[in-house]
Amino acid sequence: MHEDNELFWELLRPHYQAVAAYCCRLTGDPDSGNDLLHDALIIGLKAFANLRDSNSFRAWLYRIVVTTYCSRFRQPWWRKRTVLTEELLADFESANTEDALVAKRWLERAFEALSPSERATITLYELEGWSVTELAKMFKKTESAIKVELHRSRKKMKNKLVKFIRRAERVGRKIKRTTEEAPCAAAKSVGD
Repeated sequence: MHEDNELFWELLRPHYQAVAAYCCRLTGDPDSGNDLLHDALIIGLKAFANLRDSNSFRAWLYRIVVTTYCSRFRQPWWRKRTVLTEELLADFESANTEDALVAKRWLERAFEALSPSERATITLYELEGWSVTELAKMFKKTESAIKVELHRSRKKMKNKLVKFIRRAERVGRKIKRTTEEAPCAAAKSVGD
């Protein structure tokens, strides 16, 4: 048993930083990312004896992280809600530039359209640099199924952003029309 624990930590060492960063990206919050990482490591340590091939440790570990992350969304709504605050934004690396903040807001808005498993897949592919082959192996799906899932996820994200932009344009036109017709009424509605 003790030897298994030592082997687990030895196999984890080269992947630890990448897994920790992935957990933070998935949750959108460093503290929640740490919680997710530690929960996944505890589960992984307990299940390590069931791992048949140590060469597949990386995919096995990421699968545990994804499963743990997805199971959190089955919890009551008040436990899974994360609010993006200025304090959290300050914690992100190089979040000082206005363009980076705007890009993160757009990405967060687009991610709202995805299920937890879709978010995990697209994050691994787009942000972590995993190949389609690696994802297929990890999720035990065909490469075609992974490509379809990535395509559908991107489409969902695009549709979410397009709807948001159209809604913003409609609101902008209403405010502009109101300010042209009755500037006092518009100022009152904007101040509310």
